[in-house]
Amino acid sequence: MDRVGTFVDLWKEEKPVDDILKSVRKASSFFKPEKDYEDSSLASWIAFFEREYDEWYEQVPSGHQLFQSLFHLYYSSLKKKAPKSPEMKQFFIVQASVTVFLKILQLINETKPTDYMLQ
Repeated sequence: MDRVGTFVDLWKEEKPVDDILKSVRKASSFFKPEKDYEDSSLASWIAFFEREYDEWYEQVPSGHQLFQSLFHLYYSSLKKKAPKSPEMKQFFIVQASVTVFLKILQLINETKPTDYMLQ
């Protein structure tokens, strides 16, 4: 609306209740987060896992609990964001598990942890 008069003119128009109700949305629909991936695309999942990993890695406080944090924080956050469809959810969790395992191997190679750190 560019003018107050336009708003008032539209406000004064009588419209059937059905037309008004069609344009009304639930408040909860405004707060739904956008999907970070496509439900049926493996490439989209992998890109999503990488973005989540990068965010997780930036927030890890110390290297001493890196592997525990990878499982407890990163993996659980992936599981929470799984698709709603039961079939896709199972595939998503399997792929997330494989990704976490590969990230553990990657971190072992990068950090050269001591035996103490792996306990």
